[in-house]
Amino acid sequence: MLAIFQGIASFIDELVNWLKSADLESLRVFIKSFESFDPIILLVLAILGFTLAFLGRRIFIVPYTGAWIMMGYYMGYKFGISAGKDIYGIELGLLCAILLPIISIKARKVFLFIISMLVTMFLCVYLFSSLNIGKDLNILDPYFFITGVIVALIALKFENQLIIAVTSLMGSFLSAIAIAGYLSDKFPNVPETLILILLVVLIFSASLGIQFKYYSKERIEQETREEFLPPKGKNANKSNK
Repeated sequence: MLAIFQGIASFIDELVNWLKSADLESLRVFIKSFESFDPIILLVLAILGFTLAFLGRRIFIVPYTGAWIMMGYYMGYKFGISAGKDIYGIELGLLCAILLPIISIKARKVFLFIISMLVTMFLCVYLFSSLNIGKDLNILDPYFFITGVIVALIALKFENQLIIAVTSLMGSFLSAIAIAGYLSDKFPNVPETLILILLVVLIFSASLGIQFKYYSKERIEQETREEFLPPKGKNANKSNK
């Protein structure tokens, strides 16, 4: 059990290292780390990826809560082991893994705003750094911060569309990573990076189209019901008069 908790923290460490490095080479290293996973784990990862990609908006609360559980555990674990023992990290990690998701659900709008802002700021720095544009870039630079705030405000207004796009992208990435390793063995002459990119684009395009199709259908059905249902409350009394 201790090894499992340490393995989770180690995996998140690799993810954090990629995010900190903000370059394409660290992304390649992060993707390569999946090759050490057992085939069963990769199969589960592919299933989770497809589920998230095609049903993301309907089950959004599940990955949303799961992400905060992992984040809470990681932060608690890192803080706990600084006291000198792994068991402290596991205990504090489990405590944070319970408390942080509860807070994130209660203050969902605030958390979505913060996430959208930080992700936008990070992507701006990541893009410029990958293209070797600018030096000593920081996500807290005023122009990145302002861009992050603007995008976050837009994201809150179009929350459902944002959830569809993000879940499709994340699910496509996870399932593509799981499948790319298998296909690279079947097609050794094709670069694995090319296979990964093609899979992400294909799955993302299909899942995005399907999710938006059902979202539009639900909106039409809802608007139709609202049009034909009798008004409630005060409006109903006024209409009867």
